[in-house]
Amino acid sequence: MIKINTSRIETRRRELNIPRKVIYTKLGICAKTYYHYINGKAIPSDMVLRLADILKCSSDYLLGKKDYTNITVIDNTGAVLANISQSEIVEHDSVKVILS
Repeated sequence: MIKINTSRIETRRRELNIPRKVIYTKLGICAKTYYHYINGKAIPSDMVLRLADILKCSSDYLLGKKDYTNITVIDNTGAVLANISQSEIVEHDSVKVILS
């Protein structure tokens, strides 16, 4: 069981406009359990990973170890080349961005 930064769950959920019911349904838990989680009850580690996937962020973000959820790659003119979810990045050992 892991204690996470519970405010980040709700903040991220609102950023993505995901209804609470969608989240607890995808997690396979009841509304009461979800409310316990967002009110500070410890969460099983596998549930943290699933929650991070649903919220398109990393478990580190939910744990309060990282303060960002996405990385935006821009060129020297400021044009956006890519938006990368942190949950996509944590699956790789390293990320290399080459701008030319």
